[in-house]
Amino acid sequence: MSDHQNNNDAIRGFAKGGIAAAITINSGALIASLSQADSLIALTGRSFFADAIVAWAVGVSAAAIAWVFAIVAASGFANGQKKLELWAAGAGIVAVLLSISLFLLGFFSIAQGIHAQP
Repeated sequence: MSDHQNNNDAIRGFAKGGIAAAITINSGALIASLSQADSLIALTGRSFFADAIVAWAVGVSAAAIAWVFAIVAASGFANGQKKLELWAAGAGIVAVLLSISLFLLGFFSIAQGIHAQP
C-alpha cells in the first residue's frame, strides 16, 4: 500500500472520530436534557431550555451532514476528482465545527438561563 493511501486512511480515521464526537456530545446533551426537562425548565425557564434543545438538535444534524460530506470526499479521492475531494472535505470540516459550536451554544443557553433566574 502506498504512503498516499496510508495517509488517506489515517485522515479518514480522524474524520470518523471527529464526526462521532460531534454527534455524541450533541445527542448526549439532547438526551440528558430531555430526560430532565421538567427540572431544567424550572431551573432555566422555557425559552433558554428550548434554545438549547434546538441548538443540540441542529448540532446532531450538522454532524450527520458532515458524514455525508466525508463520503463524498472519499469518493472524490477514490475517483481522482481532487476538486470534489477538497470541496467536500472543507464542507465537512465546516459542518463539524458548526456542530461543536452548536453544542457550546446549547451549553451557554442553559448556563445563561440558570444565571438569569432570581
